[in-house]
Amino acid sequence: RQPLWANVLRAWEQQAQQQQQQQALRRRQDECSTQLAELERRRNQFRQDYKGLQEQIRDKEQLLAQEQRIRALEQHRERLQPNEACPLCGSESHPAIQAYQALDDSTALSLAEKQQQRDQLEQKGQELNRQLAGLQAQQEQDVQQGRQWDDAASTLTGQLQDWLLALDMTGLETDGQRQAIAQRQQCLQELEQRLEQVEQQQDLLNQARQRRQEAENQQAKLQHQLHLLVQQLQSLIQQDEQQQLRIQQQQWELGQQQATLVASLSELNWPAPT
Repeated sequence: RQPLWANVLRAWEQQAQQQQQQQALRRRQDECSTQLAELERRRNQFRQDYKGLQEQIRDKEQLLAQEQRIRALEQHRERLQPNEACPLCGSESHPAIQAYQALDDSTALSLAEKQQQRDQLEQKGQELNRQLAGLQAQQEQDVQQGRQWDDAASTLTGQLQDWLLALDMTGLETDGQRQAIAQRQQCLQELEQRLEQVEQQQDLLNQARQRRQEAENQQAKLQHQLHLLVQQLQSLIQQDEQQQLRIQQQQWELGQQQATLVASLSELNWPAPT
C-alpha cells in the first residue's frame, strides 16, 4: 500500500499534466474561435456578393428578355422609315431604331458570366459551410472535453485536500507541503536503504546457516560412515578371536591325539614317530 504522501505527489503530477492539457485546449479553442470568426466574415461577404450577383442576374435576365422581344420585332423595325407612322403604335418618331439595330449578344454573354460567377460562389460557399461545420463540431468536442477535464480536476482537488488533511498539512503553503513531503520521502528512502542492508545481512546469515547445515549434514554422514567402519572392525576382531580359539582348540585336540598315539605305540614297543 502506498503512503498518503506518495498519493499527494502523484496528484500534483496529475494536476501539472491537467494544467498543460487545459492550456493546450484553450489555445486550440482560441485558434478555433479565430478561424470561425474569419469563416463567418467570409460567409457574410459571400452572401453579400451572392445577393449582389443575384440582383445583377435578375437585371440582366430582364434586359435580355426585353432585347429578345425587341429582336422578335426585327422585321417590323426594318420597315420603319423616318417621318412615317408606325403600323403598331402610329408614332411618326422612331428615336430607338439605331439603338435597336446596335443590339448584340453582350447581354447574354454578361448574364452567362454572372451566372458562372454565382455558381463558383455557391461552390465556395458550400466548401465554406463544410469548414464551418467541421470547426463547430471541433469546438463542441473541445467544450465537452474541457468539461470532462474540469470535472476530473475538481475530483482530484477534492482527493488531494483529503490526503493533505489526513497528513495534517492543510495549514501549510504549497512550498511547505512540498518540503514536508520531500523530508518524508527522504526518510523513506533512508529506511528503504537500511531495509536493503538488513535484507543483505539476512541473506548472508541464511547463506551461513545453509553452509553450517551442509557441514552438519556432512559431519553426520561421516559419523555414520565411521560408525559402520567401527562395526565392521569389531566384527573382524570378533571373527579373528573366534578363529584363534578354533585354532587353539584344534591344536589341543591334535596334542591329545598325538599323546594317545604315542601311548599306544609305547604299549606295542614301537618307536614314536619323530
